[in-house]
Amino acid sequence: MKIVNPRSYLPWLLLVLVLPLLLLTNKTQASNGIVSPRWRQDNLPSQSCGSHSDCHRASPVIADITGDGRNDIVIATSNGHVMAFQDGGSSGSLLWDVDIAGPFGMSGNSHEINSSPAVADIDGDGQMEIVIGAGTINSSKCTQGGVIVLEHNGQVKSGWPFRTRDEAVAPLGCTDTVYSTPALGDLDQDGDMEIVFGSFDKGLYALHHNGSLVAGFPITSAHHSRFGWDILVGRVADTIWSSPALADLDQDGYLDIVIGTDEGYFGNSYPGGSLNWSCPYVLPAGWASDYCGGSLYAVDRFGKLLPGFPRYMLETIQSSPRLMT
Repeated sequence: MKIVNPRSYLPWLLLVLVLPLLLLTNKTQASNGIVSPRWRQDNLPSQSCGSHSDCHRASPVIADITGDGRNDIVIATSNGHVMAFQDGGSSGSLLWDVDIAGPFGMSGNSHEINSSPAVADIDGDGQMEIVIGAGTINSSKCTQGGVIVLEHNGQVKSGWPFRTRDEAVAPLGCTDTVYSTPALGDLDQDGDMEIVFGSFDKGLYALHHNGSLVAGFPITSAHHSRFGWDILVGRVADTIWSSPALADLDQDGYLDIVIGTDEGYFGNSYPGGSLNWSCPYVLPAGWASDYCGGSLYAVDRFGKLLPGFPRYMLETIQSSPRLMT
């Protein structure tokens, strides 16, 4: 099996993904042609990322969380803070700042967020909630991974956070990271939203708005029917970095789930293979022989595979799918 690659070779690329950034610029340009910002926020809670002293990987989300008809801005920092800023006026005033370390049972300013926030009224109460994954991409650092939901005012929603399992990524004693940005949608059409995400613990999860598991989740690997390995029940064969996308693929009136995974294919040297599969490159030391690649999963609201899935390819899929309907 592959072990998690913390993507230490990509920090320079991830730096461009978000914070601190210039927010909401004026239409008026300065004399030198550079667009001047309406406002900016510096000195956000952060921790070092390799040789960089201040970096954030989560993308901001724009939504009206106050219900005043004007958009606000929600961000997540590398130091485990979720922050909301009010766009109204010229200052970008801070609405609230929540350190999620405490709710996860950790000391202050010790957590890490790499997932981007998702915002919606998940429980149908007329007010927005903020949903975000938590955990580190540093396999030598212990954080308690999972998903947390905040109310529109920054309070932790009752029943949260949800912790993943401690099984796939070092160090021991730490539930595994959710790098995936949660997707929000009404899978069962009962009037409220479910929360879908992937995890480093190899789980594709769907949760009700109260934090309870949707029946059929986390899903079981497609390889289970081939090998019968119990270790594949309730998990795929490798980690998940990708964020899910939701759409009605089979036109049955219900949302389906599409997500990329690090789960590869076991080649022809293993019994029961249906693909003419052979790894064309030298595998790293410690990997299972003739096992490589990644996969695209598509499942229904019950966690059952849609026909034709998963689709295997020779590289992992850590990007997020986009569905056109």
